[in-house]
Amino acid sequence: MKNELNRKKFLNAIAFIALIFAGIALLIAKFFIPNTVVGRVLSNLSYILAFVTTAVCAFNYVRTKRNIVYTIIYIIAVTLVVVPLVLSLFNM
Repeated sequence: MKNELNRKKFLNAIAFIALIFAGIALLIAKFFIPNTVVGRVLSNLSYILAFVTTAVCAFNYVRTKRNIVYTIIYIIAVTLVVVPLVLSLFNM
């Protein structure tokens, strides 16, 4: 029980830090270096951090349900998010 609580606290802390970095990256990309390669990289980085954080938190929820339907829906949803994001990184 205590191990599970420590892991949840750790993941929540990581999610909080990722949210801070995503916000800072978006702020820098939007106001300080807009329409540059660095600005686009920072924007993409913030989107990746936001999606990874969401995926990790959603995985914890799916894992508690212990049902294959939730797992399949999770895999499909993550795929629907990751594929366009990766394609946009390579301008495809």
